[in-house]
Amino acid sequence: MTWTRALWVARKEWKETFNSPMPYIVLVLFFLLSGWFFTGSLLLEGKASLDGFFGPLPLILSIFMPALTLRLFAEEFKSGTIEMLGTLPLTDADIVGGKFAAALAVWSVGVLLSLYYLLLLVVIGPPDVGQMAAGYAGLFFLGGFFSSLGLFGSSLTRSPVVAFLWGFLLCFSFYLVGPASNYVPGLTGQILSFLSVDRHFENFLKGVVDSRDVLFFVSGTGMALAGTWVRLRAWRSR
Repeated sequence: MTWTRALWVARKEWKETFNSPMPYIVLVLFFLLSGWFFTGSLLLEGKASLDGFFGPLPLILSIFMPALTLRLFAEEFKSGTIEMLGTLPLTDADIVGGKFAAALAVWSVGVLLSLYYLLLLVVIGPPDVGQMAAGYAGLFFLGGFFSSLGLFGSSLTRSPVVAFLWGFLLCFSFYLVGPASNYVPGLTGQILSFLSVDRHFENFLKGVVDSRDVLFFVSGTGMALAGTWVRLRAWRSR
C-alpha cells in the first residue's frame, strides 16, 4: 500500500460521505444519545467522570459505525464505480486503506464533538486526566475496530441496507459474547470472554492501557481489513 494513493482515496470518500445526509444524521444522533447517558450519570452520581459516556459505547457504536461505513463498498459495487477505481493506478490495499482512513476521519468528528462533555467536567470539577486520556485511547481503538468490521460488512454485498445489517451483526456479536460468556462454563466461556470488546474496553476506562488490550483491537482491525481486501480482490476478479 502506498500512503499517498491511500490518502487520495480517503479524501475522495470523505467528500462523498459528507455530500450525503447520513453522516450528519448519525453524528447528531450519536451526540444526543451519548449526551443523554453522560448527563444522566452526572446528575445521578454527582462526580466529574465520563463513565456515563464511555460505558454504553460498545453497544452504541455497534449500531452507529456500520451506519457510517455501509456505503463505502456496497454502493461502489451497486453502481459499478468499483470498475472505474480499477482503471486507476491503485492497488486493492490502497483502496481498502483509503476507505478505512476515511471512516476513521468521520469517526474522529464524533470524538471531537464528545470533547464538549470533557470541557463541562473541567468547569464542574477537576476530572482524572489520566483516566480520561486512557478512555479516549480505548475509544479510538474501539472505533477503529468497529469501522473495520463495518467496512468488511460493506464488502460482502451490493446493498447498503444489507451492508448495514452485516456490519451490525459483526459488531454486535463482539459485544454480545461478553454477557454470553457469563453463562458458558470452562474454556469456551473463557474464549468468549476474551473476544468481548467490553472486557478490553473496560480496562481503558479504569485508566489502564494494557498491551494485550491494544493488541486485541489492532489485530482484530487488521484481520477485518485483510478480509475486506480478500473480498475486494474477489469482486474485481469477476
